[in-house]
Amino acid sequence: MKATGIVRRVDMLGRLVIPKEARNTLKINFGDPIEIYTEKDEIILKKYSPILNAEEYAENIARSLFKTTERNVVICDDSSYLACEGETVGKLKGCPLHERTANAIRKQQTEISNFSEGGAPFLFDEYINDRLCNQLFLPIIFENRTVGGIILADGDKNRPITAADVKTATLAADLVSSNAFN
Repeated sequence: MKATGIVRRVDMLGRLVIPKEARNTLKINFGDPIEIYTEKDEIILKKYSPILNAEEYAENIARSLFKTTERNVVICDDSSYLACEGETVGKLKGCPLHERTANAIRKQQTEISNFSEGGAPFLFDEYINDRLCNQLFLPIIFENRTVGGIILADGDKNRPITAADVKTATLAADLVSSNAFN
């Protein structure tokens, strides 16, 4: 655990203000749920991610999607890459979201980019985008809020994302959402 040097007082109602620097670092926004843990004489606050709580399930879904579609698969929540299958994306697991992926989550809509249709990769940094010319982002939605996403990506310019890929990813997103919140 890393000390910040910041000390705050609890008010009469038991409230504590989380410093702006800590909120920015953890990407905590107004209304975000926070989990509270206790351990001996410590209180630990953690940004709550229902998908992170279903990480093993998300890894199984990613593995199945990879086998079914034969495309790179990434499942993320709103702050990090949780499950990654495929050689090109494997190094992303546990990393914070790239700004391009975070933007896709904020848009809350399915996005497809196929090289054969003049589309440009939009989800990752230039190093990975240069190797994955066809990409699909499909949001994971719970109670009208995007809580993460499923990404399918392919480096073969002759294998565009298809309607079948979208349907398969939609089913996977529904499974992740329903398992994460039950």
